[in-house]
Amino acid sequence: MITSHRLMPNHYLIFTIEEQSYGIRLFAVEKVIRAAELISLPEGPDALLGLINLSGKSVPVVNIRRYFQLPDREMELSDKIVICRTETYTAAFIADNVEGVVLLSPDDMDRADQIFPEMEYYIEGVGRINSRTVVICDIHRLFSANEKLQS
Repeated sequence: MITSHRLMPNHYLIFTIEEQSYGIRLFAVEKVIRAAELISLPEGPDALLGLINLSGKSVPVVNIRRYFQLPDREMELSDKIVICRTETYTAAFIADNVEGVVLLSPDDMDRADQIFPEMEYYIEGVGRINSRTVVICDIHRLFSANEKLQS
């Protein structure tokens, strides 16, 4: 399990989905847990995969694959659930793998508006770790963009 430290603005949790690396600011991460059974909501929005029970609290699990036009797939035992907290809510998403935490300086990133203009609302930029490209997401905006996926 990974637990966050809120005073690390340039530290990012790196995870993969469909072999592409993504990152989110570490201060937004509550914890990372192993795959768990989701409680389905038959009348829930399409982007909501279900709920998990986290210490007696129901936490929504959002399908972030849709933001990146990636195919849906069933959760696997090797998947990780990344639980994120904002000032007003807690939500989670499923990653194929969590690689760890890295320090990225602004010099290691290109701005989203220069690379993904249509996604700049929820993409902060693209980072470089060694020779690998990492898409840096703004998880707060990504979760709030959930309404756009439903239309």
